[in-house]
Amino acid sequence: MTPADQEPFNPPPRPLVSILIRTLGRATLAETLDSVAAQTYPRIEVVLIDVRGRRELDPPPCAGHLVRLVSSGRRLGRGAAANLGLDSAQGDFLLFLDDDDWLLPEHVAGLVEAIESRTDARAAYAGIECRRQTAGGEWEVVHVFNQPYDPLRLLFENYLPIHAVLFARSLVGDMLRFDESLEVYEDWDFWLQLSALTPLIHVDRVTGVYRIQGASGFGLQQDDERLRHGLAAFFDKWRSRWTLDQLLGLVEYAKHRPMYLELRERCAAETRGLIEQTHALRLEREDWKIRHALLASEKEALEARLQALHQQLLSARSSQDADRELLDLLGIRSLRDALQCRADLERYRSWLGWILGLTDWLTWPVRAASRQVQRLLAPLADPASRLGSHAEHLVEILRFHGAGPVARALVAKLGRADGRGTAGLATLWQVARIAALGLRPEPQPQVALLVDLERVCIHTLWLLEELIQSRSTPPFEPLFLHPSGHLIGELLERRVPEARHLALEPGASVADRFDAVLAATKADWILMLDCLEARPRDWLWCLLHGVPEGDPEVPRVGAVSPKLVGSDGRLIEAGRRRALDGTVWPIGAGADPQAPEYSYPRTIDSASEVGLLLSRSALESVLGTARPTEISELLDALRSQGWTLLYQPEVTLVCLERSAAAGAEQGRLLVIDAVMLTPDQDSGSLRMLNLLETFLALGWHVAFAPSNLESVEPYGSRLQRLGVEVLTAPRIESIHSHLQARGAGYDLVILSRASIADQFFEVVRRYAPQAEVWFDTVDLHFLREQREAELKNDPAALKRAAQRRRQELDLIARADLTLVVSPVERDLLARELPGARLEVLSNIHDLHPTHTPFEERDAILFIGGFNHDPNVDAVLYYVEEILPRVESELGPVPTFILGSRPPPGIRALEDPRRGLHVTGYVEDPRPYFERARLSIAPLRYGAGVKGKINLSLAYGVPVVATPCAAEGMYLTDGVDVLIGADAEAFAAAVARLYRDSSLWQRLVQAGFDNIERHFSRRVARATLERLLAGHAA
Repeated sequence: MTPADQEPFNPPPRPLVSILIRTLGRATLAETLDSVAAQTYPRIEVVLIDVRGRRELDPPPCAGHLVRLVSSGRRLGRGAAANLGLDSAQGDFLLFLDDDDWLLPEHVAGLVEAIESRTDARAAYAGIECRRQTAGGEWEVVHVFNQPYDPLRLLFENYLPIHAVLFARSLVGDMLRFDESLEVYEDWDFWLQLSALTPLIHVDRVTGVYRIQGASGFGLQQDDERLRHGLAAFFDKWRSRWTLDQLLGLVEYAKHRPMYLELRERCAAETRGLIEQTHALRLEREDWKIRHALLASEKEALEARLQALHQQLLSARSSQDADRELLDLLGIRSLRDALQCRADLERYRSWLGWILGLTDWLTWPVRAASRQVQRLLAPLADPASRLGSHAEHLVEILRFHGAGPVARALVAKLGRADGRGTAGLATLWQVARIAALGLRPEPQPQVALLVDLERVCIHTLWLLEELIQSRSTPPFEPLFLHPSGHLIGELLERRVPEARHLALEPGASVADRFDAVLAATKADWILMLDCLEARPRDWLWCLLHGVPEGDPEVPRVGAVSPKLVGSDGRLIEAGRRRALDGTVWPIGAGADPQAPEYSYPRTIDSASEVGLLLSRSALESVLGTARPTEISELLDALRSQGWTLLYQPEVTLVCLERSAAAGAEQGRLLVIDAVMLTPDQDSGSLRMLNLLETFLALGWHVAFAPSNLESVEPYGSRLQRLGVEVLTAPRIESIHSHLQARGAGYDLVILSRASIADQFFEVVRRYAPQAEVWFDTVDLHFLREQREAELKNDPAALKRAAQRRRQELDLIARADLTLVVSPVERDLLARELPGARLEVLSNIHDLHPTHTPFEERDAILFIGGFNHDPNVDAVLYYVEEILPRVESELGPVPTFILGSRPPPGIRALEDPRRGLHVTGYVEDPRPYFERARLSIAPLRYGAGVKGKINLSLAYGVPVVATPCAAEGMYLTDGVDVLIGADAEAFAAAVARLYRDSSLWQRLVQAGFDNIERHFSRRVARATLERLLAGHAA
């Protein structure tokens, strides 16, 4: 039998493993599913068991594994939920996993392999680590379950965590079910049933993790009374089933138990000691690594310095030897010889000067005649150069076309015969040059380069030749454009058939042109090639790879524009921006192309057609719905459909005959803040980001510098893409050096927050004396600190607040203008400093209405970053003093605490039994706002305007607030918001709003009106336009 006749070997499919996850919808479920997705075993299905029975869970994806949600429609106990999973599973093997634990990648594969290697067992288990998170955020191992299989020991101790065991589904039946009457220890009961049906194989390695936390193990709390009752119920069930051998074995275990406990405690102590020693050794090892790295770095620096000194020494010796040889040649062997040589040189120089003067006098008539001849021939230089160039082109044409076409072209040009139907010399030369390129067909081009033969010059063709010869060029095809009916089309077809060309109707619109181009090429990208020079050599590759693939920050890139520079070396444009009046102006026109403000990628509003890289998908999308007549209309249509326009500064195109006109910037702004803006984590950053966007919309060049010069990603890149110049290391060495170099170019500097303004105020005044300096308070720090000190009755904090007050008042007195966020703070400062220039520029928000009806909402929401102390105090105050009163009125209510960097004290509040969830940072809070019936702001101290209230109102979620939280926000109790001055009043307001749908509807609409009247972009823009009136260009 030949190999061809043999049937292909198809291995049998691997058994299907069902992983059963009983879930309460906790935030840890995502980590659990990630651990399932990372399993090396290929055939897995995930069964999510809805314990609450609400059918609200949306099964998330799990790396290609099937995920199914099963629900009974009612809340289930632990045993009932497990039985629902057993009945719903379809796998050959089953494994339970709680929604706060996780598996290591080899867990499932190792257990399946162990069962398949034995015929006498249908279950296997692996070791499980118990981990606990420390206050510092690190994980420590508390215990390890990895004991050998001992069925007798299993009678009195459960050493098998729920996700340790994999067992065959064929065993499930009347003899193997979860006992739903047991509130606890139901898994221990299940393992005893399993051990009666099959031995368990022990896989001696740790491949799973059990999370120990306040509510771990499927919500089991450390309730001693409940555990005692559960243990009594467990043994009451099993003691009547024990055999005599099992009882004797238990007696034997009891006899040796004291010795066993002593040995275990001794081993545990030794293990703890070894762990501490290991940790200390690891720290010492890391310390030595750092020392070694520092010493190695110093060694390299010293070696480099020694090498440089050695080279200097060799150079000095070489120079010394050369000087000695020269002196020997001159016969100089002493200082007297040197002095005599110098005297001789001076004498010779004098004679030489006299001879040169005489020569100049004698040759003057000849030189005058030469200059006259040059002056007479100067007008003929350019024609002679052009004549030489034409002669070269004529020779090139003759070589390719022969004498006949050239003669006909010359006759037609001299007008001695009818020139219709005769190709001119320019046409013949273009065909010859295209043929000389050596084009080859490209079956799958990535880019189509459009070359307009009516505008092409020799430099463009040279650039095309470089692309063809380069090894770093992506697959491309040139597409030569010419008017319909032009003879060049026929010539290209006949003489250069490998050249792709396209005839366009004269005066065709942009839509018609690109329709024809898309029909003529299969390329994914289209680029108009019309320039003298392109940099760097792999410019086309850089332009293409400037498109971020799969980047959620730039969802769809429709066009990429390079940096355009004129033949005079000045910048033509770094993209284009649209002003508020609708006009489009080039960014940086006439400036230095190498300036840092034009050297970072960003999104733009429009661009020149020259060098513009257009996406085929974007063109097809736009041309299917619109018929733009100009390139600007096409780009506007792209943006209106959600496509992004990117500026790529790594590619520079030098263009012919394009003057760099003066730019249209209204002014240049520098903003210095404490750190990089993180608008999804704190209200101050969101306000500043919207403020920068407003300046951009007003036509200002905006630069932003965090005081620590740290570019936190992805936030720094997001700012750059908006068009903000981000000043971070290593782009600048320091803010001081940047101001020293470029301070004279700024018209306005905004210093955000008191500590930053105090640090940089004098530096700005010194190096940017022409610029106005605005002090942005963000909120009055001294007012917030004073209120906190009074609340905590802290004399030291009161003293610090007084120092902060003096600092802020001094800054306000020195600044040209001070921005505050509320009229309350403006009026307070006006009383303190009557002569200060104070303006209210508050938070800036867009509306994000959520349309979930009142009846389908059930949650209470708090949102705020926990690096802000008032938020920490507010959450603790709510949970400890307000929430019990709310629960007495409403019962358990789902409550979500959202915010970045929650400290351990806040994380410890997590309590799923009460419905209290601490989520930490959430990238997209919209799903929480869609579920929330109300938002809370239980602040007991603070200042300024509260972003949590703005954000909630903007999402259409009404707010219950304290008087401190509602201060300065144009809010009225019962009209825009409900206000509770103490815990009892706050809880009553929460219960009232939670129940009253008509009140809820009124507050939702009033919240939208409040944002539009006081906190919208329109209000901020009007304020800035008024303040910047004196800066108009």
